[in-house]
Amino acid sequence: MKTIVMILFSLLALTGCGVEENEEKVVDIYLEDSIEARANILEVFSSINHPLKNGGYILSDDFVEFKTSLNVLAMTIGSEARIQFNNSEHIIEGLEQIENHIENISNQQLVEIQSELNAPKYVYIAGLEEYFDYYLDRSDIKDGSSSLFNTYFSSLKRRLDDDDMDSFKETAEEAVGQLKRLKDYPLGTINLVITLNKDKFTEEQREMLENSLMYIDMSIDQQIAIMSGFSTGDLLGKDELAEALLYIENAREELAKLEAALDI
Repeated sequence: MKTIVMILFSLLALTGCGVEENEEKVVDIYLEDSIEARANILEVFSSINHPLKNGGYILSDDFVEFKTSLNVLAMTIGSEARIQFNNSEHIIEGLEQIENHIENISNQQLVEIQSELNAPKYVYIAGLEEYFDYYLDRSDIKDGSSSLFNTYFSSLKRRLDDDDMDSFKETAEEAVGQLKRLKDYPLGTINLVITLNKDKFTEEQREMLENSLMYIDMSIDQQIAIMSGFSTGDLLGKDELAEALLYIENAREELAKLEAALDI
């Protein structure tokens, strides 16, 4: 009997030692991975060429690149800090918050986050979504929207009711100018962000982005043609208006497909 008890104790002792040894190994491996992950994330953080390094005035394109890169990183690591304004105090505060967050991320989160670095999902949400939303808001001519076209169209109707043809033509010309400016902002900014991050997206995802922009551009071109017709007297019909609306619907469909592909 004593022999059996001794054997049991020996087995338990060996088993216990084995478990402790295995647990210790797991912890060691986990720590090693987390140290490497933290170093990689800090390297990404330090590699972001923020414009304050050079001091002075921050150019618009430089700020867009910096803002996008930093906000993508912040969202990836779960930090609530976001760079929104081209303001040195605001930027410094955001940098400090993100760096502090990196230093305090748990080991488990670090290992999980590393695989998400540069994920297209975060590039789209943090770098592109707000500009696409603005572009669509300004160009969607569906009933009830506050797009540029609808706003100016309402003004044109009032000018027509007042029988003020000079003001009618001036308003139409102003509408053309405002619609053309959309090609600079936000379209220019969207194209810049896509160019800077084109390697983050698959070919299929880039195609969806490009298609959505193409449809918005086609709608705006149609809207410009309609407004130009009001200013010159060469009026276009309802078919052109229907086409402009259809292009926006197509753009929204492309973005919906992209968001589904990105699991948003």
